[in-house]
Amino acid sequence: MEPSIAEASRIDALPEAESGIVRLPSDFLRTPTSGFEAAEVSLSSPIRVGRLTDAQLTTCAATATFAFIYRISGYQNLALLLRDTVDHRSQSRQVEVDVVGASTLRSIAAQVSTALQHARPAADNTGVVTLAVTSPRTHVPEATAEETNQSDMQIHVSAMGDSVTLSMRYNARLYQADTVERFLACFENVFESAISD
Repeated sequence: MEPSIAEASRIDALPEAESGIVRLPSDFLRTPTSGFEAAEVSLSSPIRVGRLTDAQLTTCAATATFAFIYRISGYQNLALLLRDTVDHRSQSRQVEVDVVGASTLRSIAAQVSTALQHARPAADNTGVVTLAVTSPRTHVPEATAEETNQSDMQIHVSAMGDSVTLSMRYNARLYQADTVERFLACFENVFESAISD
């Protein structure tokens, strides 16, 4: 069994030898027959963020996601599958950021802004983490079961007025609910810092 997130402040993510895909540390051993069992954890109350444009919301959410993944895994280069809306069109984009040398959220945000400008359409929907960003002005269709099965974790950031709700959907065959609750609390702290920065 892999070490639990609860037992270490930072665990290096281990690349799978065959594919080179980096996987997040998990509570349970990941095997080819692990399968997928969907579960979700949400914050009990919305976060007040003021009025943000869709672009600002996406940048803050992506910045928080990269900082969060770095915090829990130590992995410094990550390709994130981002599901959002640009020019009223729903899209999936692959966003890559290398946080080596990025000592502050502001420096990660600068890299994220540049990466979002150069993000390419996702060739497929495979990703360690999927980030879905929605607002009342946009609609991002729910991920299909196939897309969900290809992500260890989905982070959902949804804006309504001057508030944002956060939730994480995850594979319960890999993570315990209390681990994901800690993940979500960590993400919330980083997201609030990204908003205020």
